[in-house]
Amino acid sequence: MENKFFCIKINNIIIKLCILDSPGMDKYFDIIKMNCKNKDLIMFIYAIDNLESFNAIKNRIKEVKKVCNSNTSYILVGNKSDLEEQRQISYEEGQDLANKEKFDLFIEVSAQMTFNIDELFFEAAKICYKKNKKKGQNIK
Repeated sequence: MENKFFCIKINNIIIKLCILDSPGMDKYFDIIKMNCKNKDLIMFIYAIDNLESFNAIKNRIKEVKKVCNSNTSYILVGNKSDLEEQRQISYEEGQDLANKEKFDLFIEVSAQMTFNIDELFFEAAKICYKKNKKKGQNIK
């Protein structure tokens, strides 16, 4: 697992996102769940060209939500949008899952082509900013 940091300025407040990139393999899942506790926001990422990754995300969502607090926000991300010709999960299927699970955002990106990556992190920062501003708390 690897930590990366991404800073965004919103209303003259710098929001520092700490991104914990964790592998989706089963053998790491207990560690992943432990790292999800008390987080402001969690992103679930699947590959649009891999039905198995999408189905695995559905199960992970349920398990992760069991250990998170009720204030945690969620984003569903369909990655590899540059592989449209190999798509196995439609945009609508991703959006439907995000709606069903009451996620704050659904977005498709291409990490390879950097499509929608900036928008993803900006929206993540806005979600954290708004949620913590309502609660009158510092942003984690």
